[in-house]
Amino acid sequence: MVLVRSKRLFKPILPYVGAVIFDASGTLVDDSLATWEAFNKFFNLCGLNSLSFETFKEKFCLPCSSFLVKMDVPEKAMREFPMVFNQLYLESLNRVKLFADVKECLLALRRSSIKLGLVSATPSELLWPALEKLRLPRFFKVAIGNAPKPSPLPIYQACEVIGTSPEHAVYVGDMEQDVICAKRAGAVSIGICRENGSYHDRNRLEAQNPSYVISDLEELLSLVAKV
Repeated sequence: MVLVRSKRLFKPILPYVGAVIFDASGTLVDDSLATWEAFNKFFNLCGLNSLSFETFKEKFCLPCSSFLVKMDVPEKAMREFPMVFNQLYLESLNRVKLFADVKECLLALRRSSIKLGLVSATPSELLWPALEKLRLPRFFKVAIGNAPKPSPLPIYQACEVIGTSPEHAVYVGDMEQDVICAKRAGAVSIGICRENGSYHDRNRLEAQNPSYVISDLEELLSLVAKV
């Protein structure tokens, strides 16, 4: 597969795109500061040191259990993590916002009759408040939280609801586990590496050999929609 970085080189990637499925955090929703803040509060409760923002992004991975093990979180605290972290994240919900290019992209895809889905590892009890705050649910035919990425199962589930096959689906995400998830499902894998707000840098994305790496959703439109 060839990584395409120049807008001038972009051509439609499939003869027929049945669905574009998005990750949420770091892709549509800019919540990296809220997530970092919540994790640091959790680490402090565990008696661990806070991470700088740069170190957090360097070390963060999915599933979260792997990240907690990497950070030497005590076993008892790991069992308590879901409930405690969810509360800490919700306390920072006011810091969650949309990336500036999101609504224009979603409106353009909807005008082109491409069906939209959402597959996110964010727990549903955190995902839905964020989506509703940002007025996003209206765009998606299916939205799946708690996705066990990099398992391809949630992409299969989303495609089934949408009514298309993974081979005619595009999955867009900002983490290496998103790329792996898409490739395992047989979907076109697009890594997005924004200047600010994405969780993994371009090198981590490219190491997984995605179909494309883009820097914004305008580039996505040039790949999948006739707008």
